[in-house]
Amino acid sequence: MDATIFPAIATVTAAFIAGFVAFLSSVLSKEQKTSEFRYTWLNSVLDDIAKFAGAAESISAAAWSHFKSEGKEKVQAFLADAEPQIRELLAAYYRARIRLYPQEHQEVIEALERLQVMFVKGVPEPAKVDPLVREIVRVSHDALRKEWGRVKRGEATYRWTKYISLSVILIAVSIGVGFAVLRALGN
Repeated sequence: MDATIFPAIATVTAAFIAGFVAFLSSVLSKEQKTSEFRYTWLNSVLDDIAKFAGAAESISAAAWSHFKSEGKEKVQAFLADAEPQIRELLAAYYRARIRLYPQEHQEVIEALERLQVMFVKGVPEPAKVDPLVREIVRVSHDALRKEWGRVKRGEATYRWTKYISLSVILIAVSIGVGFAVLRALGN
C-alpha cells in the first residue's frame, strides 16, 4: 500500500471527527436549553398552583372566621379589602391553567377548575376547600412527577445522541485497536 494514502485517510478521518463533534455539540446544547426551559416551566406551574391553593385556603378561612364571629357585613368588608389577593388568586389559577396541557394534565386542570368555580360562586367554607386543595396537591404531584422525570432524563434527542455517540466512540476505539493489532502482527 502506498505510504501517501495514510495522511489522506488521516485528514479525512480528522475532518469527519471534527464535523461529528461540532454536530454533537450543537445538538447537546440545544437539548440542554430545552431541558432548562422545561425545568423553568415546571417550577412556574408549581408556583402558580401553590399560590392559587394557598390563597384559596387563606381567603376562605379568613372570610368564614369573620362570618362566624362578626356577621355578613364584616365578611363583605373583608372581601372588599381582600380584592387584590382574590385577583392574585385568580391570576395564579389562569397562569397555571394556560401553562398546563389539556391532554397530559387533565386531572390537574379539572381539580383547579373545581376550586375556581367554588370561588366564583362565593367564598366557600374551609371544610369544602380543604379536600379540594389536597386533591390538587395529589394530582399535581402525580402529573408533574412525569415532567420532572423527563427533565432528569433529558429530551429524547439528547438520549439518542448520547447512545449513538457512545457507539461511535466504541466502534472507533475497536477499529483503532484492530489496526494496531494488525500492524503489530504484520511486523
